[in-house]
Amino acid sequence: MRIERDRAKTTLKTRYEIEKIRQSGKVLVELFQFVRPLMQEGERLLNISRAVGEFIEKAGVKPAMRGFGDYPEVCSLSVGPVAVHGLAGNTVLKEGDLVTLDVVVEHEGWHADAAWTYGVGALDPDLRRLLRAAWAASVAGIEATRAAGRIGDIGAAVQSAADRYGCSVLEPFVGHGIGREIHEGPTVFHTGEAGVGEPIVPGMVLTVEPVITLEPTEVAPGKDGFSLVTETGKPAAQFEQTLAVTAQETMILTSQRWKEFRNLDFPPEL
Repeated sequence: MRIERDRAKTTLKTRYEIEKIRQSGKVLVELFQFVRPLMQEGERLLNISRAVGEFIEKAGVKPAMRGFGDYPEVCSLSVGPVAVHGLAGNTVLKEGDLVTLDVVVEHEGWHADAAWTYGVGALDPDLRRLLRAAWAASVAGIEATRAAGRIGDIGAAVQSAADRYGCSVLEPFVGHGIGREIHEGPTVFHTGEAGVGEPIVPGMVLTVEPVITLEPTEVAPGKDGFSLVTETGKPAAQFEQTLAVTAQETMILTSQRWKEFRNLDFPPEL
């Protein structure tokens, strides 16, 4: 999401409410595994979007992106220079593409949000570096999300991880609180200074979702009126999870294998 969209109050969640959000998150875990075989050369994004919609319907949850801010589709599919909010259209995947799937679902009034970038076939070294940087930045941001910390810790960790790979964070895109509403407080900046910003406290449920590029760039509106495209014309990558902060730990509500995934230096195949 873009920074200016989130002006909402931070609403702390109970254990019961966190478990309700986890139920929505479990559907996303299964969805991201389901679509992996579809991310192949020759596949149309429109077919992938339809498959996502059918999966969501069969799972008994609602596609919360459709109609949010007038967005017309059940999910966002962003390819190549489309950084976020891509529409499916008639785009056909080709060898070497990066595809980011971003989905929000709602069940019994509670939302979960996640995104994953898939590689199509063989990727050149720069795109593998970009994927590695995006994964490392996401992991670093998640690991920095701890009770008694501050929101600035997240941004500092994300930025440091991206820098290690010679990549850049797209600053206009931030994480956010989530629960009854898709966008709640706090705003989670993906750049910043450790030890500053809003305190991270038990009961916060939020997303960490940095968008990473190979080099610094601005974004511009795409021709479809929804997507935002890198001005360099080069691709972006993103991994997003929904997290719940407790006094004892931070739980990842959109991954069931985080203890395994957190130690990987390249995004897993799912």
